[in-house]
Amino acid sequence: MNIISMHLIEGINKRIQEIDKLKRKAELQILSLNVSRDSLRAERDTWHNTFISCMASDITSDIVVQGMFRGNIAETLQVDFKEETNQMTIIGGGAATAAHAVNGQISKLNNYIDKLEEDKSKLLATLSSMQP
Repeated sequence: MNIISMHLIEGINKRIQEIDKLKRKAELQILSLNVSRDSLRAERDTWHNTFISCMASDITSDIVVQGMFRGNIAETLQVDFKEETNQMTIIGGGAATAAHAVNGQISKLNNYIDKLEEDKSKLLATLSSMQP
């Protein structure tokens, strides 16, 4: 084996090691994203269950509670409450959107890992063909 072949083999082996490092890094990112997504979903589910429970209460459907709020303040609270519940619904939907976006990132990382594996396979085939 000549010196050029030896340097070529050395370069290929170095690139394979780099690919392995990049793959491990991407896999760790996927693990972290999975934890974040699952945490986000759990928090959103907790929020959603609490929201549903509160909205099921008799007093939340009609903010004018007898003996508590009367006149203009009762009407103001009704309007404000509806606006706030609308905002809460939007925020809850945002959590679902964020979880979906995390899934997209995980998918992209998986595609990246597949590409790295493909590149590594080609390099290993090249090495194999160079062996006597």
